[in-house]
Amino acid sequence: MAFITTDAFRTTVAARLGQANSASSPAHWGPIADDAVASAYGAIVSALSGRLFTPDQIAAWDRGAEYNRRIALCHYFREAALRGDGGYDAQSIEAMCQCEAELLTVKITANGAIVYPGMGRISTGEYDTSEDLHTMCDTL
Repeated sequence: MAFITTDAFRTTVAARLGQANSASSPAHWGPIADDAVASAYGAIVSALSGRLFTPDQIAAWDRGAEYNRRIALCHYFREAALRGDGGYDAQSIEAMCQCEAELLTVKITANGAIVYPGMGRISTGEYDTSEDLHTMCDTL
């Protein structure tokens, strides 16, 4: 589930384009906006999972909505440039799209505290090897 809704994203795009509201956008851009939100979320999950953050840590990320919006804008305007709509130049779009590369190094926080990859619960208990094919050797 994305950090932002597609309706919120469409409102963001309309504001960036100086439109009164998202209904002013051409109808064919609605599905592209939806895809941009989903692909941006996928990029976030892929990058952070690759850094060994757990799904719960990713879902709790304080800046998740910000990055979901920024990356979705990147994907949306890349599509616009590919289609030749709006006169967007590739250099400006690529400068805007640096947020995707930031996922490789950005600090992940939850409730203002830095979260470290794979940080989970440490459990205790008896080490049971009764069903193992191999057991620990106590003699040396």
